[in-house]
Amino acid sequence: MMKWTPILLIGILSLSVFLQGMVIAQAQTIENLEKKEYVIVFDEAHGQYFDHTRLKTALSSLNDSINGITYYVKINKNDFNDTSTFGADLIIIPNTGFKEDGSLDRLTSAEEIVVLDYMSKGGSLLLMGNPLTLDKNITGHTEQKYGLNHMLTRIPAVITTGVTFTEPEFAPEGNKTDIIVNPYVNKYGNQSFLLVDKNYFNETDPVFNGIQKVNKILTYTQSLKIDPDDKIASKYIAASSPNGSYSLAFDKEPSDEISLSIVNTAYPPVWFARRDRGNSSRTAIIGSTIMFSDLPVEKNGTEKWIEQEDNLKLFQNLIAWLVGITPLPEAEPAIAGPFYLLVITNIIAGISIAAIIILTGWVYYRKIMKTRVGKVFQKGKKDKETTQETLQEKAKAQPSKSTKKQNKKKTKRKGRR
Repeated sequence: MMKWTPILLIGILSLSVFLQGMVIAQAQTIENLEKKEYVIVFDEAHGQYFDHTRLKTALSSLNDSINGITYYVKINKNDFNDTSTFGADLIIIPNTGFKEDGSLDRLTSAEEIVVLDYMSKGGSLLLMGNPLTLDKNITGHTEQKYGLNHMLTRIPAVITTGVTFTEPEFAPEGNKTDIIVNPYVNKYGNQSFLLVDKNYFNETDPVFNGIQKVNKILTYTQSLKIDPDDKIASKYIAASSPNGSYSLAFDKEPSDEISLSIVNTAYPPVWFARRDRGNSSRTAIIGSTIMFSDLPVEKNGTEKWIEQEDNLKLFQNLIAWLVGITPLPEAEPAIAGPFYLLVITNIIAGISIAAIIILTGWVYYRKIMKTRVGKVFQKGKKDKETTQETLQEKAKAQPSKSTKKQNKKKTKRKGRR
């Protein structure tokens, strides 16, 4: 047993390392990406107030977010056509704004067809709204007549027909946008600045845990309409607002007196949805552009929206997911197993090694005891033999009883004489 112990230990350790290697093979690594360069087209051709200069921190951070990955951001200044979308991995369309004549701008029907064709070939798309505000430039003009909802309803494959930007029917035309508020979970004393933590999004989703872990974000957002009659719409929800939230919209033209009414939305209101369309094309719609901008959170303040909580991490994760970087590909060879296999392997290896050590110790103990008992037995036998020899020598040295009697008789005879 003793001579086989090292071989058994080496065998168990080798098996453990091999099985763990199967699990570790599942490790997701940037090195296994076939593609390392991505092209993003950022749209500024539709009156966007939030152009690339107001999202400078977010966009410029992308090339620092993942080692070995390069993003090229192209600014689109003209209507979309096959040339402007060629080679793009992602098109970002922020909240559309106003034309030079003051009318609301949006994509033309021809442009929407170009975008649909681009998506059918595997391109990804990000549509970004904004909440209702008193600043017409910031307000998300997403309503179907003027804004991004026209694309969402015409191209249901963007998400699904059951997911659009909320468009309150009672709101005046040109202001059919809402804003989510929460009296309890907010920041800076503003009920519309919502603190959203992992209780309201799936923290294992690659959008929230792809490159960096997102724990909490601060958003200022409009809501998304989730059609209850669309059986698959709810599966595309990425994030909702905290419990106690609700949305408001103008119930008449804003003037000196602001009048708002509650909008009938899902509870709690949803503000972020995304979909993997299965042909490398991924799409997302989010109710806020401002949360990723360099605008100050408070008027005349110094803290930027993009610097709040984990807003920057969310933006970086979202872009990585949209272009197909995350979830990261499995390492080769693709022999892999779940995490519990790693745990079970370690337990089995530990128990086996412990059993061999104990068994080896027991065999070694038995051998030692046997040796010691043998020595004691041999010593006892030798001592017995020595004792017998001593007794025999003493016996020889002492006269026998008959000799003693004879010597006694001789002594008496001498005395008589």
